[in-house]
Amino acid sequence: MHATNVFNRFKDKDGNFKQEPSRDIQGLMRMFEASQLGTKGEDILDEANEFSEKLLNASMKTLHPPLAMAVENALKHPFHKSLAMFASEDFLNTYSDKRILNNELEELAAMEFNMVRTIHQSKIYEIL
Repeated sequence: MHATNVFNRFKDKDGNFKQEPSRDIQGLMRMFEASQLGTKGEDILDEANEFSEKLLNASMKTLHPPLAMAVENALKHPFHKSLAMFASEDFLNTYSDKRILNNELEELAAMEFNMVRTIHQSKIYEIL
């Protein structure tokens, strides 16, 4: 299915994005991330980006802190335009004190992140 068809499902008969998704923060975050994959000339993705970014920014004032931090991180560092390593560090920092993640999974992710960071630091040290 072409991106135009997917995003057109969220538009009304006048061609404007429907306001109903504005209450679905997770859906808006997915729309924002998907809109990052556009290339020049894909106007629908530009519109989806503007729409979702505007609503996500406006919603941050009323969201609970963990979700507000996740929205802020998504807006500052869209996954498809960021290095995964930095995104994972932000994710771990955002959710480490919250009871949102499975403790074992969180611990494993933190260990893996620290191991990879140590390897990268040692490679940089070797180069210098």
